[in-house]
Amino acid sequence: MYIYACSHYDGHKFGDRVDECGFPDHHPPPLQVLVDILNRMLDWYTRDPDNVVVVHCMAGKGRTGVVVTCFLIVIGFFEDEYGISIYHKSDQDLLEYVQMVNGIFWKKRGQGVRYPSQARYVYYFTKYLSRLPYRPDRLGYRLPPLPRATKLFLRQIVMTGMPYVDAGGCSPFLLVHPAPSEHVPSKLLYNSAWDTPQLQSYTDPHTTLVFRTECVVEGDFLVRIFHANATAVLGKKESQLCHFTLRTDFVTSRGSIVLTKADIDGATDHKRFPDHFSVACEFEPTTNLHSHPHNQMLPDLVPHDVRQKECYIKRGWLFKQGGFVQNWKRRWCVAKDGTLTYYKSDTNCHANGSVALQGATVNRWQCHKFTAKVGHPCHFFKVEPPSSAQKRRVYYFGADTESDLVEWMRVVQASASPQLQRSQSAALIGLGRHSHHPRCQDNSSFVSTTSSCTGHNNNNPHTPKTDQYYSNRSSMPTTSSTATTSSSSGFNTGSSTGRVMARLSFDDRMARVEATKKATVVSTYEYSTEELLAAADLQAHLQDTGQFVAFCEMPRVDAVQLVLLLAHDMFPSLLDAVDEDSAHMVDMVAGRESFK
Repeated sequence: MYIYACSHYDGHKFGDRVDECGFPDHHPPPLQVLVDILNRMLDWYTRDPDNVVVVHCMAGKGRTGVVVTCFLIVIGFFEDEYGISIYHKSDQDLLEYVQMVNGIFWKKRGQGVRYPSQARYVYYFTKYLSRLPYRPDRLGYRLPPLPRATKLFLRQIVMTGMPYVDAGGCSPFLLVHPAPSEHVPSKLLYNSAWDTPQLQSYTDPHTTLVFRTECVVEGDFLVRIFHANATAVLGKKESQLCHFTLRTDFVTSRGSIVLTKADIDGATDHKRFPDHFSVACEFEPTTNLHSHPHNQMLPDLVPHDVRQKECYIKRGWLFKQGGFVQNWKRRWCVAKDGTLTYYKSDTNCHANGSVALQGATVNRWQCHKFTAKVGHPCHFFKVEPPSSAQKRRVYYFGADTESDLVEWMRVVQASASPQLQRSQSAALIGLGRHSHHPRCQDNSSFVSTTSSCTGHNNNNPHTPKTDQYYSNRSSMPTTSSTATTSSSSGFNTGSSTGRVMARLSFDDRMARVEATKKATVVSTYEYSTEELLAAADLQAHLQDTGQFVAFCEMPRVDAVQLVLLLAHDMFPSLLDAVDEDSAHMVDMVAGRESFK
């Protein structure tokens, strides 16, 4: 008995003749896993003419259909019974062959291969089988292992067409994994939320999104597209819209694969996807990676470390110390574009918070008591905000290894360097003066997840049509196009403030500007809907128990302690928020700030 469901059986009841070969429902098995499964089935089947192979999964449809169809192809069932063969065929002929045998299986059994990716893997298997030097019977029905899979650089994924979810629009994000199986853990290669912590919603069905995946894929990989639901009723939830599985060995020489609606699992028969919906995966050979100017500084390109343009990017796990409770938690961290953003896990689409790195100092931190608190050998560094920052909290992080610590410090220091930030801004401003960006001007639906070229927000038709690509990425002040009456000194002399400023020296003017400038906020905590609702419930609890007035009059330290106790005993979903953003939490509960 061969079981393809991810569940376990007591093999003793079947004389220990049970083989569990689970892989996820609604997915194909990785190609080498499929070959291994077939070899085990063939071994039992060919031992004795009386041997019977029993196959089942959870519902007996897709997974069973893939494996049994491929098994029947190997033993020559379709060739003997229907006179159709896989040998000496073109790729198009093999596609038609797969459609035919899947149809025969459905007709005989009533159900079988259900999803496009499952049919695609039957096609992959027939190509593998047809390329063998001998037929399976001459090989003793022992299929040879696959050669080493092709390693490719997945440059980007382009999604054309926006699914309809509800009137509020669709907030898509994308994950890339190695294709999973029961005994092989799937490490996440890319999450588009790492590039866009604030997900946007889109209602235009003709929107095109570009996900700059920039990761290395090898062999079988899975792409999943989700919608992030952030309604007040449901909280921040993620629902999968569609997915597909590919293998790098079958990428054509063109370096791209375009999947239409009919080729994508979950989209084929669903009305929420427009008819023109498609997903394109664009690849490059890994041998050509260093030909790109922004990759020449890298000795080796790995999935989570990519030098993009002039900005360093680093993604990985770090231990992070809390702000108030000062306990240590493992967080998925992303350093990019001058910000260190941290998440509860690498699959989360919403950030826990972020630390602005511009102007900060980064130093190694030697402290053995931290290692004891973490409970794991760690190498620590600290990020200290500039003296002008609104919050002077020092942030402590721990890396698993010394080499990881050195790499994190290098990337964070590069992001914190004012010279780097200024050079990036100047380069972008210069680019804006001397060139045009057709995607920003001509196609308001075109979105890149790694740049600020977002076009016009579909949800706000009154947004001024400014060149956001340059102004959003620049840290330099912008000049209003209406300020045509300014004097040569740059100040509007029509106002009293402008006349005073115009008479001052340059140093005095700069001193006044700096004195009135709002302090930099170096940390933000992103509240989930669940946390905001819990904070409102905590406020209602204080009001119902008659403690609200006294709470509002408490010193801040005592108020934080009370909120922490209540969160621990009654509102556990607030513990992270109290830990990371205690002052703002107290102000919200006291009614001094709105719940947002």
